[in-house]
Amino acid sequence: MDDQKGDVAGRKKLAWVVLAVLMIGVSVISWVVSDRLVAAGKSDLKNRAALVQQAIADNFKTLESEEVSALAALFYSSNYVSAKEFSIFYAYSGIQKNVPGLYAINFIRYVKQGQKADLEKEIDSQNYLGRTNLKIFPQTQNDHIAPIVYYEPATIGSAAFGLDVLSEPIRAAVINNAIKSGEFSLSDELLIVNPKVPGFVGYAPVYNKNIVASSTPLEKRSDIYGFVGMIFLKDGFFESFRKSISDLSSSDIDAEIYDGKIVASSTLLYDFNDQSRNYSIDPSLTVVLPLVLGGHDFSLVVGKPDGFISSSQEYEPLFILAIGSVISFLVFLILYFLANSYTRARELADSMTVKLKDSEEHYSSLFNKSKEAMAILSLDGKFISVNSAIVKMFGYASEKDFMSRPPFDYCSERQPDGSLSVEKIMEHIRLAIEKGEEEFEFLCKKMDGAEFWTAISMSRITTTTTTTFILLTIRNISEKKKYEEYIKETNFSLERSQVALMNVLGDIEKEKKKVESTVQDLNKFKLAVDNVSDNIIITDPDGVVLYANKAASMITGYSQEEIIGNRPSLWGNQMPKEFYVNFWKVIKDDKKAFIGDINNKRKNGETYIAEIKVGPILDHNGNVVFFVGVERDITRIKEVDRAKSEFVSVTSHQLRTPLTAVKWLVEILLRNKDNNLTKKQLDMLSEVYDGNERTLAIINDLLTLSRIESGKTSGVTLSEVDVVDFIKTTLKALEPLAKIKKVDLQLKIDLPAGYKIMLDKEKIIQSINNLISNAIKYSKPEGGVVLVTAESKNGEFVFSVKDDGIGIPMSAQHRIFERFFRADNAILSQTEGTGLGLPIVKEYINAHGGRVWFESEENKGTTFHFTLKEKYEPIKKSAETEPQNNAM
Repeated sequence: MDDQKGDVAGRKKLAWVVLAVLMIGVSVISWVVSDRLVAAGKSDLKNRAALVQQAIADNFKTLESEEVSALAALFYSSNYVSAKEFSIFYAYSGIQKNVPGLYAINFIRYVKQGQKADLEKEIDSQNYLGRTNLKIFPQTQNDHIAPIVYYEPATIGSAAFGLDVLSEPIRAAVINNAIKSGEFSLSDELLIVNPKVPGFVGYAPVYNKNIVASSTPLEKRSDIYGFVGMIFLKDGFFESFRKSISDLSSSDIDAEIYDGKIVASSTLLYDFNDQSRNYSIDPSLTVVLPLVLGGHDFSLVVGKPDGFISSSQEYEPLFILAIGSVISFLVFLILYFLANSYTRARELADSMTVKLKDSEEHYSSLFNKSKEAMAILSLDGKFISVNSAIVKMFGYASEKDFMSRPPFDYCSERQPDGSLSVEKIMEHIRLAIEKGEEEFEFLCKKMDGAEFWTAISMSRITTTTTTTFILLTIRNISEKKKYEEYIKETNFSLERSQVALMNVLGDIEKEKKKVESTVQDLNKFKLAVDNVSDNIIITDPDGVVLYANKAASMITGYSQEEIIGNRPSLWGNQMPKEFYVNFWKVIKDDKKAFIGDINNKRKNGETYIAEIKVGPILDHNGNVVFFVGVERDITRIKEVDRAKSEFVSVTSHQLRTPLTAVKWLVEILLRNKDNNLTKKQLDMLSEVYDGNERTLAIINDLLTLSRIESGKTSGVTLSEVDVVDFIKTTLKALEPLAKIKKVDLQLKIDLPAGYKIMLDKEKIIQSINNLISNAIKYSKPEGGVVLVTAESKNGEFVFSVKDDGIGIPMSAQHRIFERFFRADNAILSQTEGTGLGLPIVKEYINAHGGRVWFESEENKGTTFHFTLKEKYEPIKKSAETEPQNNAM
């Protein structure tokens, strides 16, 4: 009896110990739940802050990539954009509507300091805003200037028109950042002049059209044409990001933007929420993230004014603590009263022990040997027991190792829908307790980290002792998920194929209409080509005629049926072989157009002269697809030219004889000191002599051109010449003319010693004389300088004559090598002249296989150049460049 009483006292003591343990356990659970809620709130705030940061960056990137690029594209689309075009673009692009906070846009030219006057002229020519005599301001000594040349709306930007933005430190810093980065750059906060409110300016570089895309921003600096400028009002600029923030957050968070990397009241730029900010006092309730917009550093502060957890969540730990305390006290009371009835309970327990043991063995056999993965969870989500199948499914070594971890360790932090796994599991447990059962799919994680899909079934089990727990059954459904995904992708692919097929059918219909339109255009083109007066043929790469128009039959005498399928040699083959070798080399090997005159023969045996133009048509790989030839009968024109040349030649010869006699007679009179002539008579004879000399020079030039046209001087007689001695000797004969005109004749030779080339002495001497005498005649009246240079460059001898005289007007430059042509300023400067000197130079240099060209600016002088080959090589014949019977 005493033992039984002692046993009862011990059990009462145990009841108190159990109460203490339960109270401690409930306190720990409430603390864990509270800590998890705070951690989840912090994580949620960080994620939402990152989304807000990304949304603002993407919003600004859209402004930069679409609106700024659209403005830059305006200047890429044309070599020159006028103020009117810029204004029209602003009016119709809708850019001010598309960019909230945009106050104005402008365009800034970027030129060197020395180009200021030219730029002022260029801007004045547009009469922009009705203003003329523009002066770029303020005056600076910078290497470059960057004035505002266009400003929209123009009404509010008139005062800024012509402002050199590099004179202002803030704007200059933004310009330099844009040059370095090659991208749109944003300024620090500044005061917008009109109206006087805070704002920002941003600039993006615009490059010249020929810029290489792969160049770095610093490499492209010399190719900067100008800058697109945008002016933002601060409130409107940040207000444009509000929608990005409101779409991603709810009213329980607040966001602010600070200037730079320092968060302080002095750097606050904008607050997206006007409610009071408790987190401004408690920094632990905020997340600070860097934000870079247009190369400018900002700080984004996101916070939760009411803390990391809601008011309802704050009471969850207290609720758990209260319920746990009540349950613990009830357990204590049960144990305490049970201690008094221990004897009866013990007897009852002894009687039930055998039954319970049998029941446990039966349950253990079913639970542990089941092939289904099973576990028993407490109501707070902890493992009570697991079987071997679930341990094997998750890849663990033992049940003890598996149960040492909480259930949340067997899944990722978040499910595919973005929800927290711990919250989702607890929600399913709650539903299982309420409804008695719950089934759902869940993404789990094995010990090695591999994720797999499972189907989980939860059942609420209540024992006879009123103990409640959750029976968990898990099945691996990864293969089922893969199959469902495959079916989904297959259906999606079929839908896309159906859409693609419909698109293809639509494209076919469009192409059909295009083909029909093209056929109509080709018919019109063929009708036009068939009825032109010139002979037009198309051949394949081997010269076989594929098409010939009606004029081809009329000019050659052969029918179209006779021409098609044959080669142009049918009416050709009248020129030397060297002509055809060069012809095929130009159009087939060099793949260039050939233009020249050719002798052909009609079907009736009559020969005729034709001007031909033959060009290759290439595919996208540069291979010849076919040739197009145009032939014009110029026999009559040649006959007229020949008659004219013969007339000029005969007339010139007839005139030269009496003029030569006059020259001799006048020379005799001038040299005879005993002729008793007065000074006035001698002066008159001198004028007669000079006029006679000029007339003889004109006649000699006419005879030279006549011989060139008749082909008598088309060839050149080459001999090896020491170039340095040759040039010095030629210039010596021109020194008297230079002295008379008071011109400084200078020579600069950059040639190696003993430099020799092959040339026709007579023709090159006359060419040099014509160029230098022109330079002397058209130099400054007194104190002019004529510089003669000779050098070797890229395998050619290059001869140049530069003067500082009247120059050639731009309107006359395209006719300078025409026979008898003289520019108006040349006629006023020198009334004497034939206009034949330069055409002779061109003919002689071309006969040598060289080139002649010039650069000139009116009132600043002219430079003439010609080149001669250093080495002459005969044309080599080959089977590739001389196809048989392919003469055109």
